[in-house]
Amino acid sequence: MTVRLLRPEDGDAWIAMRSKLWPECPPERHAIEIGYYKEHRKTSAVFVALLSTDSLVGFIETSERQRVEGTRSDPVGYVEAWFVEDGYRRRGVGRALMNAAEEWALSRGLSELASDADIDNPGSVRAHLAHGFRETFRIVQFVKELRSD
Repeated sequence: MTVRLLRPEDGDAWIAMRSKLWPECPPERHAIEIGYYKEHRKTSAVFVALLSTDSLVGFIETSERQRVEGTRSDPVGYVEAWFVEDGYRRRGVGRALMNAAEEWALSRGLSELASDADIDNPGSVRAHLAHGFRETFRIVQFVKELRSD
């Protein structure tokens, strides 16, 4: 297995994995978020995990954030997304991707790496804890659509 920075030719596989991670996300939203990584290469990075067959089996999206609740420093590295294909979980792929994110943050002089997980995703919570993260708090986020009459 190899972990490396995302390349343009990886785009279709990356989108396919993003769609598995967030199946409710419309393609237009994926395009906006992917555009962010292309425009902010100085403060973000996407790493992919490949098998010897050159097929992508996971990715991790990282960025630099100025303020994150529960951290002690500013800015911090942030894991925006972390995904490993079902058949490759618990085989070291997630660890290798997280190591790449940590090395990226350290290379930028950052001393903390933060992340989040859906409150209804205990597998992700366990994976974060297994990789040395500590839980800082839990929230329920709300949104209300407003209409002007």
